[in-house]
This record gives sequence, structure tokens and C-alpha cells, in this order.
Amino acid sequence: ILKGRSKLTHIEGESPTPNDPKFQARDNEDSFIMAWIWNFILYEVKRLEEQSCLMEEAPT
Repeated sequence: ILKGRSKLTHIEGESPTPNDPKFQARDNEDSFIMAWIWNFILYEVKRLEEQSCLMEEAPT
């Protein structure tokens, strides 16, 4: 997702310093990226939890 949205440099690159004019825009983009990652993790945890519950309920 990050590479497709040209945001991979947020993970691999250097951040601008707080006095850099590009800092605020980069900081805002970082917040969106953290939200994407967080939502993906929550989705995966929920999916694995549901899968685990189904396995526990399955007859043996």
C-alpha cells in the first residue's frame, strides 16, 4: 500500500527537521500512514481471533 501511494519513503527515508517548510505536510502524511497500519493490524487481529474461535468450536 505504501509503495503504491508513493509513501514508502516515510518508512525508508529521512524525515524533514521541524524547521523545514515541508515538515508539517510530512507530519500529516505520517499520521495517515500510522492510521493505515493501525487499521490493518486491528483487522488482522480480529480476523485471526474469529478464525481461532471457529477452530475451538469445531467438533473434533
